[in-house]
Amino acid sequence: LYGCDNIQAADTYNRIGLINIYQAKYNEAICLYQRLLKLQLSQFGLYHIAVAVTYGNIANAYINLGKYDEALSMGNKELEIILSILGSENIKTASSYNTFGVIYTKHGRYDQALPMFEKSLKIYLSASSPNHNLVAKLYNNIAGIYRIQGMFDQSLSMHKKSLQITLSLHGHRYIDIAKSYHNIGLIYSNLGDYDNALSMYNKSYEIQVALLGENHPDIATLYNNMANIYIYLGKYDQAISLHNKSLSIRLSGLISFNHSDIAQSYQNIASIYTCQFKYDEALFMLEKTLQIQLSEFSLTHLNVAASYNNIGILYEKQGKYDEALFIYKKSLRIKISVLDYNHVDVAQSYNNIGCVYGIKGEYDKALSNCKRSLEIRSSVLGYDHPDVAKCYEIIGVIHSYQGKYDDSLSMLEKSLKIRLPTLGDDHVLVATSYSKIGNIYYCKGDYNKALIMEKKSLKIRLSALGENHFDIAYSYSNIGRIYDLHGKFHEAHSFYEKSLKTLLSLHIYNHLDLATLYNNMAITYIHQSKYDKANINCKKSLKIRLSTLHQNHADVAQIYCNIGNLYYIEGKYDDALAIAEKSIKIKLIVLGHNHVDVAISYNAIANVYYEQEKYDEALSLLNKSLKILHLAFGYEHIDVAASYHNIGWIYTSQGKYNEALAMFKKSYNIKLSIFGSKHASIISAYYNLASIYCYQHKYDQAMVMCQKSLKILSSPMDRNYTDAVITYNKMAHICFCRGQYDEALIRYEKSLKIQSTMLGHNHIDIARSFIHTAKIYGFQGKYDQALAIYHKWFKIQLSFLGHQHSEVSRCRHYIEEVYKKQGKPDYDAICVYGKAYYN
Repeated sequence: LYGCDNIQAADTYNRIGLINIYQAKYNEAICLYQRLLKLQLSQFGLYHIAVAVTYGNIANAYINLGKYDEALSMGNKELEIILSILGSENIKTASSYNTFGVIYTKHGRYDQALPMFEKSLKIYLSASSPNHNLVAKLYNNIAGIYRIQGMFDQSLSMHKKSLQITLSLHGHRYIDIAKSYHNIGLIYSNLGDYDNALSMYNKSYEIQVALLGENHPDIATLYNNMANIYIYLGKYDQAISLHNKSLSIRLSGLISFNHSDIAQSYQNIASIYTCQFKYDEALFMLEKTLQIQLSEFSLTHLNVAASYNNIGILYEKQGKYDEALFIYKKSLRIKISVLDYNHVDVAQSYNNIGCVYGIKGEYDKALSNCKRSLEIRSSVLGYDHPDVAKCYEIIGVIHSYQGKYDDSLSMLEKSLKIRLPTLGDDHVLVATSYSKIGNIYYCKGDYNKALIMEKKSLKIRLSALGENHFDIAYSYSNIGRIYDLHGKFHEAHSFYEKSLKTLLSLHIYNHLDLATLYNNMAITYIHQSKYDKANINCKKSLKIRLSTLHQNHADVAQIYCNIGNLYYIEGKYDDALAIAEKSIKIKLIVLGHNHVDVAISYNAIANVYYEQEKYDEALSLLNKSLKILHLAFGYEHIDVAASYHNIGWIYTSQGKYNEALAMFKKSYNIKLSIFGSKHASIISAYYNLASIYCYQHKYDQAMVMCQKSLKILSSPMDRNYTDAVITYNKMAHICFCRGQYDEALIRYEKSLKIQSTMLGHNHIDIARSFIHTAKIYGFQGKYDQALAIYHKWFKIQLSFLGHQHSEVSRCRHYIEEVYKKQGKPDYDAICVYGKAYYN
């Protein structure tokens, strides 16, 4: 009617532009607004309110495209016009300041956003009533900044102010009331107060459904946030139901299926599949998300970067670390091209990249990236923000990979120190801090402190999450693991059963947490010498991991390693070797040739070669392992000490006692520098030195080493019981070598008493201890007592190991020797009878 270049067409351009923005067609909207702007400038000149409004609309379109510099440019033009026409105290000026606040918020420049919102609020308060709609909206915007900055109490206060104003103006049934409830729900979610969060979301839902109907896009958004709460609570069925409802609304309400809101729904569903370890389904959803984002936006849009980031997370969980690094770096490049280098989204990418390098064992790169993330988050968010606490936590975990437990503890305690005042002492992230600190004490061998931390964590989780949650099962499993190393096997199994009961109550039958639990149970059964049960649990764990992860995953390799260790203990060396080689093959593919887990596998294979008396092959592998560990950790690390220990025993078996002594001293010095002279790990070092001195017939020096061990073991039952056992056994051996048989018997009996208390009377380790007392009775000519003990040993070993095991054969040999000394010619027949009898 008017022609495309007639000013009368301005209103049409404006309306179509708004429709395009609603449909997320931001580039089309910008083209229309620019044509409109050209008309307005020719008709009105620069300094006209209509021109300012159009600049503002273009700015909003650029905000949605993630082009914040362009948005700021348009916003500046809008503000310049408004200031020249209306002055600095006009409501339209306040609106322009608010737009700037939004741009700075999106840009991650929160320190600049807050003054803009405050300027806008000041104008509104002076120009209108304090109970004005726009004042309420500004309180919401300021609350949003406080929330991002981790100032949740201040944010909650602002949202409540906004709610109070809106209630006074409109009553309870008004759409902005629903939005306020929604925002307050988000804060409660951040605070870990999930009951109140759901309560707020439900209030918002009731109002929105009444006013907007079931199929409004805002209902879809609300369903998404409610679903997130259920994810935190581990209720994935409810979560996926809500996300599917959200997707259904968005699909029915939009003209285009390639809308960014649809992409967001696919991404949300993918996050649940990831939590359920349904990685193929998750990847399918994430690829659909990326396809939509690429069709809607440019290759360098932040939404595209977010999609790459989520795919990277999935690859990381699948153990595809190189693919994860590639995609994380792709996401980072986009973020840097759009945002400042000092943006929190950039920091997130550095964190993700650092975590993967940490898993790959490239610790310098890991720490470099994580410290860069820490630097950005500290400068943007302040030093007491929960995201800064997360950085300290990740750095602490990387230090633990390096075996730098004191450095790790320092970082984790910094993280906890931030979380306690910010989130409160009953928040699930505080529970996470306690658990991670507990794990460091566990690694340091301080099991009492580890137990205290894990129980603190459990108490918070029970309060926040209820009894039926994955994190509760995880806590129970961790506590069981600590009791296991305490030698308190009954308590360990009690907590494992609680963990299992919790997981099964959640109908979890194929979950990685369940696989981890079965693995922990297997380790405890190994410590109890219940090898059949250990084998069953190892295979259960393996079955879950193979069905959940791909075959070449590091966690699968770890289970193979544990099964190999079980075969090794059972004396099935060929089976142990086969499965250890299967494990190392996976590790080499996934982790590379210089990863510490590869070194650990070399150690495991070397142990088998040692038992097969293939000392040269064992030594070659141990040296390969040591080289990797030196590259990864330097020369003062507990795993390096363990390698020196193993090499020392090879030299011992070869009769190279001086070389062995040098290795054992290296191991001792490392442990001493890491743990100090009173730590339980020093006991094994003293044992090794005492053993070499015995081989060299230096019994006085050997006894000095044992007495140093006893000094650490002032209360043996409070330590790992095996430390006390090996010390008393070694002292008894020294007495035996000196011909002090009665004193040797006293010490062997002390050792047996401790073992019987911890393991019961029919344990395989008890049987192994019988040999020492039986030998002494044999040397004293007390053959009947010797035979009685040998027969006890034989009976227990046979029940655990079967006829073909080398230890059973050795026991038969000792019995035969005693019969020979008694001059009984029919000892062979007696032994055959004994074999049949005990079977």
